[in-house]
Amino acid sequence: MFQEIEGEPAIMKILDACFLAFKDPQANTKQVLNILPTVARALLGDTIPEKAIKLISGIIKLFKAEDDENNKLDAIIDLASSFDIDTHLVKGFLALAKGDWRAMKEMIARICEFDEQMIDNIVNMILHLRKAKAADNI
Repeated sequence: MFQEIEGEPAIMKILDACFLAFKDPQANTKQVLNILPTVARALLGDTIPEKAIKLISGIIKLFKAEDDENNKLDAIIDLASSFDIDTHLVKGFLALAKGDWRAMKEMIARICEFDEQMIDNIVNMILHLRKAKAADNI
């Protein structure tokens, strides 16, 4: 019923993750996150599309990435392939979600017909509006 992962039945990896989650969830977050694609496959079997696994893996890698650029890039690639979109768009959406307006400049340039100076002006305006709002001037 359960597939093997790294020569071990998936059920054993799932049980290990459950034990770690109950023992100390904060200290074992990465190990627990690693097992989520296995749990999805075990629960849904062959019915789960590969794109869904890529989405789950991408989200998990993104949470684990922290300051590791290689993990972050792997996460972005998985997320992009799960939605069949360009990696630059995923980078831009992540930047937008974090409020990093300068980092999303490349995405804007790819999907909008603005010249670079216009994009710089828009980004600067947004940054100034955010500062004004933070100072309660708006």
